[in-house]
Amino acid sequence: EMLRDAEAYLSELHEIAAGNLKEQNYERSLRIFAALLRSHRIHHGELHPLVGTALHNMGVVYLRAECHSDALDCFGRAVRVRKGAIGRDHPDVAVSLVKVGICHLLLRSYDSALLTFREALSVRRHALGHLHPSTARVYNNIGCVHVEFAEMRQARRAFEAALDVQRNAMCEDPGNRALMFGAATTLCNLGYLYRHREMYGKAALVLNEAVSLQEVVLGPSHSTVLATLDSLADAHFQNDDCAGAIKSYESILGRFGNLDSSGGSADGREGQEQQQGSADDDGGDGEALVLRRRRSRAAAMVLYKMSRVHLRQNDLEAALNKLRAALGHVRGLGGNNVEALEAKLEADITRIAERHESSQLEWV
Repeated sequence: EMLRDAEAYLSELHEIAAGNLKEQNYERSLRIFAALLRSHRIHHGELHPLVGTALHNMGVVYLRAECHSDALDCFGRAVRVRKGAIGRDHPDVAVSLVKVGICHLLLRSYDSALLTFREALSVRRHALGHLHPSTARVYNNIGCVHVEFAEMRQARRAFEAALDVQRNAMCEDPGNRALMFGAATTLCNLGYLYRHREMYGKAALVLNEAVSLQEVVLGPSHSTVLATLDSLADAHFQNDDCAGAIKSYESILGRFGNLDSSGGSADGREGQEQQQGSADDDGGDGEALVLRRRRSRAAAMVLYKMSRVHLRQNDLEAALNKLRAALGHVRGLGGNNVEALEAKLEADITRIAERHESSQLEWV
């Protein structure tokens, strides 16, 4: 009934469509936005802001559903309608242009993506000013396209321009979490570039700042924070800062909940015993077991990386301890899919133990 008189129920229909989109019911959400589009065209004609909004919303649904070509078509039409209805330099035109660029990027049409992002940047700078936070997101997108072209200098300039805008915005609104998260994303992109260009000291600086911002927005144990910490540890390692690498890896281990670095859990039980004790639990505890296994595998990988750092320090005993702890975690996982990893760790332990024994004999 509401769809038959869509103009009278605009806000209600938008709310229902948005709810369906959030629940990933893309077909129903698309049906509502398509009905709104037909109604707007009948009542207002083609060149009307509501028509542009409906087309843009349909594009968002297609984009979420990963129908990138259909999304590109809707966003492209939204741009044309919005330019005609509200002017070429209106901020809403830039919003749709950014979506067009994202679709081109996902479809690997990088030249078209770059042209579109540059047009969106021009519109936003004209409409909102050079230092508006939304221009930073476009600079970031431009940097991503340059990365795809392997144009690292241009990418770096774009990311640094984005960061300049974001730093300025955070000074004016220091508690804004969206700004902090955007700046953290840009810092991570810069960290990737610096590591690619073997500028590991600079990479460590920007990644450390990114971690600080991500922790505020996401919390210290979020997977994104842990991934950035891992990149930070690698940057330290590549920069021959072994102490910094160990500190970052230890920070990761400390955030894995009740898993410690000895191969067991915080209450002292070994990984294998812990797994066996939970095998017959109900569904809720089953989810906890899956999470524990995932963390245990991740801990094993971190411990293995720490052993490499200790080897660079020529601290064979510490390397052995980390490898044995990693092996404890892997054995606690069980299953056939860890046999290769277990064999790799056992071989490394044997090799380093022999080397350690030999070095002790030489000392004697």
